[in-house]
Formats: sequence, C-alpha cells, structure tokens
Amino acid sequence: MESFLTLLLLLICVNAIEADCPDNWIKHSGQCYLFVDHTMLDWNDALNFCKNFESELAEVQTSIEENFLAQHVRQLGKGNGFWLGGSDIILEGEWMWMTSKTLLSMGYTAWMPGEPNNEGNNEHCLEIKWNSFLWNDTPCDQQRHFICERESRPGGDVVG
Repeated sequence: MESFLTLLLLLICVNAIEADCPDNWIKHSGQCYLFVDHTMLDWNDALNFCKNFESELAEVQTSIEENFLAQHVRQLGKGNGFWLGGSDIILEGEWMWMTSKTLLSMGYTAWMPGEPNNEGNNEHCLEIKWNSFLWNDTPCDQQRHFICERESRPGGDVVG
C-alpha cells in the first residue's frame, strides 16, 4: 500500500510539473507556445486572439528560440507564414516587439536576405516564413497562422 501511495504521489507531481503550460501548448525554456495552425487571421486579430489566452504573439529573443519555433513550423508544414509579434506600424523602419516595446535592432533578428523591404509601402508586420523559417515583413491585413507565447506558470494551469 505504501508503494502505491508513493507512486500516486509521484504521478501527481509529474502531472503538476507538466501542467506548467495549458493543454496543446508546448513548453520551451520557461515559456509556453501555442502554434495556431487550424485558422488564419490578420496580424491584429491574431494579437487579440493571443491576448484572450493571456499571451502575446511570439517575440523571438535568441537563436535557440528561433530554432525551436522553426522546428515546429517545419513539422506543421503549412503553406503560409506564421505571425510573430513584431511591427514597424508606429514608425516606418523601426521594428519593435509590440508587447514588450523592445526594438528588434537591440537584439536577435533572423530576417530573410533583403528584408525588411516594405514592398508596396504597406508591409508593417512580421512573419516567420514556412519554407525558409526566416523573417519577412508583410502587410498586416494578410491572413496567416500564428504563434502565441506566454510564461510558464508552475502548477498554475493544473486541470483535473
């Protein structure tokens, strides 16, 4: 009986640890990511979707995070890009992570060669391309899949 209770306690602890992220979210380096590939939204609607889940459009800080995102985008194999949380809508050419208000020029970037180029003077939102896994500026009203990000919350999302 004692070994059964020990096993039960161990399973509860493991489930609590794995519950750092909500169902269908993927944990990586203390963050939770939701790859929304079942619907496509414009950038602003994707931002609002993420906010409804107490998250933001993903903000890439390191090459390790970029590689993690690219790996999952590759596995999904969707024929469109995925929105990230960057934009230069406030000031043309000054790319910023819109939730944290951090300038992209102050950190890691993974732009495709020749990007951002503001083609047609209306490319103000950031996507990760599905085929190159690099960044591109594109019109914000385009429909894309998207990636939400939030901090993991130890034991905060335990669902019975």
